[in-house]
Amino acid sequence: MQLVEANYYKRFVLPITLLLVHIMCLQGCSAKQSNQVRAIPAKEESISGFSKESSSSAPKITALKITAVGDVNPGSKDPTYVRKNGYPYLNIRNLFRSDDLTFGNLECCLSYRGSPAPGKQFTFRGAPESAHLLKEAGFDIMSVANNHSKDFGSSAFLDTLMYLRLAGVHSSGGGINLTEALKPAIIDVKEKKLAFISFSGVVPYDFAATSSRCGLAPLWDTKLVLDSVKKARDQADIVVVSLHWGQERATYPSSDQTRLAHQIIDSGADIILGHHPHVIQGIEIYKGKLIAYSLGNFMFSPGNFEGRKTVILTTKVDKGKINEVVIYPVFISDIRPQIMGGKEAAAWLTEISKRSSRFKTSFKLENLDKYLVLHLTR
Repeated sequence: MQLVEANYYKRFVLPITLLLVHIMCLQGCSAKQSNQVRAIPAKEESISGFSKESSSSAPKITALKITAVGDVNPGSKDPTYVRKNGYPYLNIRNLFRSDDLTFGNLECCLSYRGSPAPGKQFTFRGAPESAHLLKEAGFDIMSVANNHSKDFGSSAFLDTLMYLRLAGVHSSGGGINLTEALKPAIIDVKEKKLAFISFSGVVPYDFAATSSRCGLAPLWDTKLVLDSVKKARDQADIVVVSLHWGQERATYPSSDQTRLAHQIIDSGADIILGHHPHVIQGIEIYKGKLIAYSLGNFMFSPGNFEGRKTVILTTKVDKGKINEVVIYPVFISDIRPQIMGGKEAAAWLTEISKRSSRFKTSFKLENLDKYLVLHLTR
């Protein structure tokens, strides 16, 4: 009986098993080859419909496209809003994925731990899974230097840094101590090093990092800020500085803000991205560098109509120079940002152009792909 079973195994079972293994190997190789052909990073997809050349003789593209938005707050609504397959970002995800890097200001903590800061009128805490939704939306780096990142204490703040890191999203402006909070986030893109450093001029009690306390990088020490920018300049090809500053609902920055922004540029920054006022302020080109004084809200639930009008800012940097700036008009509907069209878009872009004219920065109203935008070329 055992001999019969052995012959049966040799004549039928073994050949069939080997055949199946061979077929599976072929399928595996085919699938691997298919994956290699299709493994194009999401950031290299084009929203304009043009495909990229794969020829090795194609010239190397050196320009970097950086997208920036203002306040992102998954904690401003019930967590179910941000659990529905990235619901708030569905209308703008392709635009984010068409660039090289996307930035936002994370205006809350991401944690299940902690208690609301005592005496604070508004406290925001988002679900930890929101970090993965930010990544799905296309965000690459978030500033945590703002007046809500420690709303639920140190444990929730440190959770936020951890959950962002686990989701593959960089953070800047916060750390386990002041030294860590001041360190730039260095990101490699297209063989270039980008340094992101973030500071907050709005610092509630005990939110600032110290030598022995976790927290955010404060803006109040000008020398410390400028020295940090200079150090970042030595480490990177492009330096981006995020500033949480200014007066809420003010449509123009103060003279002190303008002066500090110029000092930061003079110290080595290429781009300054401002936020906190919850409204859009003007754009300035200073010595060939970009200053966006306030990018307003983005994923937020503002209580006024003006706060619902915002922008997506894209900047192209080539060989250390700003050579293109595009402003997309956006309206926030139920925390869901949507690109505006028609007369509303034209009116809003005209107003942004007016706010920028104070800094002698002029934009052209143009159609780009299917969008009406403000366009600045240098």
